[in-house]
Amino acid sequence: MKRSLDRTVIGRLLAGLGYYLGLAVATFLGAIWATGLFDRSWELPLFYRSDALSGGSQFKGTLENGWYEINPALGAPHGQVMHAFPLADNLQFAVARVLGMFTDQWSVAYNLAYLLTYPAAAVAGAWFLRRLGVSRLSAFVVGVLFAFAPYHFMHGLPHLSLSMYFTVPLALSLSMAVMLGRPVWARRAGGSARNPITWLSATTLGTLLIAALVGTTSSYYAVFGLLFLGFAILVAGFERRWRDAIGGIGAAVSIVVVMLMNMAPDILWARSNLDSPAAFARAPLEAELYGLKFTSLIFPVHWNRIGDLGAWRFTYDETFPLPGERAALGVVAALGFVVLLALPIILLIRGRRGDWWPSRRISSLSLFAWIGFAFGMVGGLATIFALLISPDIRAWNRIVMFLMLISLSVVAISLDHGTGWVRRRVADRGRLAVLVAPVLALALLGGGLFDQVAPKTWALIGDEQARWDNDKAYVADIESRVPADTMVYQLPAVAFPESLPVNDMEDYELMRPYLHSTDMRWTYGGLKGRPKGDWATVASQLPTDRLVVALAAAGFGGIHIDRFGYPSHDTSVLEGDISRLVGVDPVESPDGRFAFFDLGDFVADVEDERSRKWLDNVGNHLVNPPMYYWQQDFNPPFVDPEGSVVLPGKGPAIGLDLLSQRVRDTPVRLTFTLRADGATGPTPVRITWPDGGVEEVIVGVDGLAVDRKLDMAPGASEVGLTASGVTSISLINLVINDPVLAFPLDTSEAEKAGSSGRESGERE
Repeated sequence: MKRSLDRTVIGRLLAGLGYYLGLAVATFLGAIWATGLFDRSWELPLFYRSDALSGGSQFKGTLENGWYEINPALGAPHGQVMHAFPLADNLQFAVARVLGMFTDQWSVAYNLAYLLTYPAAAVAGAWFLRRLGVSRLSAFVVGVLFAFAPYHFMHGLPHLSLSMYFTVPLALSLSMAVMLGRPVWARRAGGSARNPITWLSATTLGTLLIAALVGTTSSYYAVFGLLFLGFAILVAGFERRWRDAIGGIGAAVSIVVVMLMNMAPDILWARSNLDSPAAFARAPLEAELYGLKFTSLIFPVHWNRIGDLGAWRFTYDETFPLPGERAALGVVAALGFVVLLALPIILLIRGRRGDWWPSRRISSLSLFAWIGFAFGMVGGLATIFALLISPDIRAWNRIVMFLMLISLSVVAISLDHGTGWVRRRVADRGRLAVLVAPVLALALLGGGLFDQVAPKTWALIGDEQARWDNDKAYVADIESRVPADTMVYQLPAVAFPESLPVNDMEDYELMRPYLHSTDMRWTYGGLKGRPKGDWATVASQLPTDRLVVALAAAGFGGIHIDRFGYPSHDTSVLEGDISRLVGVDPVESPDGRFAFFDLGDFVADVEDERSRKWLDNVGNHLVNPPMYYWQQDFNPPFVDPEGSVVLPGKGPAIGLDLLSQRVRDTPVRLTFTLRADGATGPTPVRITWPDGGVEEVIVGVDGLAVDRKLDMAPGASEVGLTASGVTSISLINLVINDPVLAFPLDTSEAEKAGSSGRESGERE
């Protein structure tokens, strides 16, 4: 009897394994077809622009350096330090490490990691539905539809951690367990409550595994999962199911602990390193810029194969305000979503008549649909969350994948009920009754995929291949000309990450040369908000001749120019100045977009003409500049019609951070125009300088020019400005001038100035 029982259990396990394995294989092959990878090179990333360039650099860095946090090939000369941008989304890099065991091509690993998110989502979605009591066939169909969500194509490769939404079913399973009164922690059968080991049951280990995956994959999904879990805990407490509530709290704490463990290296690093608190600050208003709209959710996707519908959606996104990230559910999930939102309204109107009343699982799904939409919608609870708790979770539209799974769940339940109803009606027709379920399921699957899956042309295969081949040839050419470990300064210099386009150069396009290089170091990629990351943008403001000499002093062997970053792609003046100074013509990329100047001979000449003391001093001042950063009482800077850079304060009291990574005091000259906004006449403004000195100045209606010499101390200091009777204070054309970098270009004068100037070292 026992042997027969064991065989039954093993048989069920093998059947379940075969079911999920078949689902995974089918979805993986479908993903290859949907993305067009069946007829293109896997070396070419599915997407080779925008955020995919940044994500690709992290994948490449992981394969080359073991992890993504430190990359010596970016942010030269200091290296890229990603600790300044805290993330809990580490699973993608663990996947990169594993895939790196089978390939040394980062792009192949990157593509494969994205493809694997499809079967992962399908299996997790089907598993969730099976736990809700859905049949295998319906769970299979809905699992596939969940994997091929419009969201998956919209975010795709560029946002790999968001494409890893297989954790959505895992997180939601904990919330549903609490809602349905199922344990999330349990002892092994026959175990004593006093023995902690007995709590290591399959249920407990499953909850811990879910917490580990949810807390390691995506901070967005972790926070959203905690949101649903929190409401489930409140319902359990309201119904006095204290055991379920306490179990839910334990699961929530486990997720939070895992997230903190993932971010612990970043948190510890931040405590001992200079950083600007406003470098990656999010604004509360972003909760509405990136919110959900009901119409956006239920309207067709913009690539809909019925041309008029796709064009209609495109027009809607382009002409109506707040399109967010164009979140869409797809027609199948949209039907389920409308049903779940309508259910409470129908019950209120109809009342409890007869024997019909929604089951606990249906009512729970309806509640979750309302909660998710109430938080994700424009002007919803997310705005209150951003104002009162934190604006860091800004893209609340990404809760759409929870809404999609919830909506597809009611579709799957309805499919089972509908199939049963039809079967009963045709029970006397033999084979016809057997075909009911497969036919209905196939119709739902085919219609859903036709609606949701983007045509393979979304990958822009031809254009991407041309860009890839161009960059590969360009980098191979310059690597053949320069020594290994050559540092390259990149122009135009822009902040990393998250910068606006510069003319026709999109964000992250300066990352393209690095993605093809093997032994060169690039300035782009140093994180903004710290002098070591922002020095290149400050240096780009120097006159060209002085910049090139200073770069030579700092040991740079080349200059890369992206001509698309300049008006009309015209860099003739810039390149002419560099050519005359260094005596070489640029190496161009095959498409003429990129230009590279080899500084090797010029560096040797500068080193022959200048003393080592002068070279070290100038080079050190170039790559370790004293910097200013605005605190969160400033609004983002902008350029006014006169071409002035305006740093607008939010009120009449503002503070300006000064950061220096040198080991000694640095003499600088701080210049700006002070403006009292809203003043009707001369206004007194009180300035508190870093050395403790206080100065009161009178600002006229046209502003006041301020020119102050300071000795900036190592570390952080502050300039405080306060006024009364005005709406705000603004600083215009704020500049920190370093006298060391104002060196004479004449060699004799430069040596004289360099020998009399103060040296300063880099702060460790």
